[in-house]
Amino acid sequence: MSRRSGRVSGIVYRSKKVSLDPPVLASLERRKGATLDTFSQPVVQAGYSGIRRSLDSLLAAGFLGRLFLASLPSDGPNESAFLALCDIFESLNRGLDARIAGLWGQQKLLGCLGLAPQLHACVECEEEKVVGFSALEGGVLCAGCLGQNEAIRLSGPELSLAKVLSVIPLQGLSEDLLDPEGVRLAGRIYKAQFQVHLELSSDYFKRVLPRRGEKQ
Repeated sequence: MSRRSGRVSGIVYRSKKVSLDPPVLASLERRKGATLDTFSQPVVQAGYSGIRRSLDSLLAAGFLGRLFLASLPSDGPNESAFLALCDIFESLNRGLDARIAGLWGQQKLLGCLGLAPQLHACVECEEEKVVGFSALEGGVLCAGCLGQNEAIRLSGPELSLAKVLSVIPLQGLSEDLLDPEGVRLAGRIYKAQFQVHLELSSDYFKRVLPRRGEKQ
């Protein structure tokens, strides 16, 4: 993922051994060719080696990296998304709880894409007392507007974490916010948004480890 050119596809030669490595932020010189561009003079700006201390952090970094790449358009850069991903990796590098990084990263990416769910009032009538979330409608719904919509049923307390993630910077979050029901609901909401609006496969949300023998 490139800050100035968007997504960049290429060939990377590395060991055949499957391993989990943290992401790397590097600057490179790009030389355009007739059919193939080349990169040279790589300078590592951040290695995020601290992520290796926790398997959960490694898995969260890999999950978010794949999700950002799959969700962002390939025809141009998205600096806000690029900087958000760098912020997430740096926070994981410093020891931020992987669950916070994973959930906040999904919320932030949806915001960068203009797909952030409406969580603070009914998306149809602005009623504050809501009973469900519909990814098709893009937000929460009150009992009167729920109708025949396929929706995730919810309660006010369950929704509190997702609301907090939408307004507080990553550095302002703490493990105290991570009640099990809030984590579960936020994950379901973001997954539904990605699947309905970007048609992402469930594989992006299930697979965190590479299959044995899979090329990296």
